[in-house]
Amino acid sequence: MNKFPAKKTRGRRTWRRIIHTAILFGIGVLITILITLLQPFYTFNLWFADQFLETEDPSTNIVIAGIDDFSLETYGRWSEWSRELHVAAIENLTAAGATVIGYDIVFADTSPDDADFAAALANARNVVLAAAGSDRVPNQDGIVTLGRFLTPAETLGQPAEQIGHVNVIPDHDGKVRRIPVVIKGTDGQIYPSLGLAMLFTLFHQEPPASYEQDNHKITLFARNIPLDDAYFMRLNYAVTDGSLTTISYADVISGNFEPSLVKNKIVLIGMTSTGDIDTWSIPVAASRVSGVLVHAAEIDTILRTKFLTEAGTGTTALIMLLLTAMCAGILPLFGTWRWTDVIKTTAFAVGLLAV
Repeated sequence: MNKFPAKKTRGRRTWRRIIHTAILFGIGVLITILITLLQPFYTFNLWFADQFLETEDPSTNIVIAGIDDFSLETYGRWSEWSRELHVAAIENLTAAGATVIGYDIVFADTSPDDADFAAALANARNVVLAAAGSDRVPNQDGIVTLGRFLTPAETLGQPAEQIGHVNVIPDHDGKVRRIPVVIKGTDGQIYPSLGLAMLFTLFHQEPPASYEQDNHKITLFARNIPLDDAYFMRLNYAVTDGSLTTISYADVISGNFEPSLVKNKIVLIGMTSTGDIDTWSIPVAASRVSGVLVHAAEIDTILRTKFLTEAGTGTTALIMLLLTAMCAGILPLFGTWRWTDVIKTTAFAVGLLAV
């Protein structure tokens, strides 16, 4: 006599669980859509990912020639430097066997010494000069587009082997985790990054006319370099203060350095002096580092092929939908009314979120 009411009770429970599952799944889908579109945890996700970065030894083929405090004490204020000093530096590095020389400095103005500087660039045939853009404008193809560019003076840009941009664009929390490997001007002119331009010089290659992505990668130097839609590459920082061979630019100018330090090496020249404004916060360093180290990190990441690939929005959404389906299917089994059920349900949801 009591068998049929029991069946009805079980049937009602089953339908109730199905309804609860559908409601929970619907709520989860809405939350997934909102989180995917609004990304409220974006900054937290960046910080969380930073905790998994491991310190590695950088490439031994990169050397920093820093315009440090000693250089400024020796030759005076940077704005008063004669370009004959750079002529001496290029000649000394070339004689010592440096493979590529790159300046993280924009020589935009002209000077009385430009003829000698241009001659040194032409003779070396391995020097990359810098350009810098500003005033970002909307674009259609994803590449960072800038309305204004500061480029080397024409008399210097012509004899330089390559010109690369030195724009550094931090994430929303102020840390530099990626760098645009190419940017362009409103006139369509494409500039590879300083690091990329130096690698073109190293491998004796001309930059391509266009940089087409294939499945979020471009193939350069026999390497598949992963990029996002805006052509940013994630930097795998093995390069920090003290991790690379570093010499004072003053010693490079005077020739007071061991040639073996730069022989067959990539030499990056940039500001490292105390108080310089070209410093950046990076995930693996407690203090800010010089911009020249960011460009060194790009070269190092590509040379070592230690690329970091970020999960796309679609992958993240699929993972969240999977977790939603698990919660929707399992949570109704815990029950909904007793306080012990509430505790178990909450513990399961929090544990799943942590995973």
